[in-house]
Amino acid sequence: MDSSRQLTSNLSLGVLESLTPRERDVLAWLAAGLCNREIAKHLELSEKTVRNRISDIFGKIGASNRTQAALWAHEHGFKRDWLFLTDVHQNRDICP
Repeated sequence: MDSSRQLTSNLSLGVLESLTPRERDVLAWLAAGLCNREIAKHLELSEKTVRNRISDIFGKIGASNRTQAALWAHEHGFKRDWLFLTDVHQNRDICP
């Protein structure tokens, strides 16, 4: 691996390690396409707490919006149980 790739890999690992376990949970659900209200429901948090966590996540990973955060999450292996998410997405009456 060349030095620039190694540096990028090390930086990504550092960023990943800087996320708290709860921020990782929020990011995984965000990357799966859930809105703040749905994330709050699944993690038993308030919507305000989810918004705050997302703001913290954006700062840590260098994202300025949900799409960038979701792409970063997918690039770094964040996944959820897709069978469960299929059920979640079939019952999307929570968010507009």
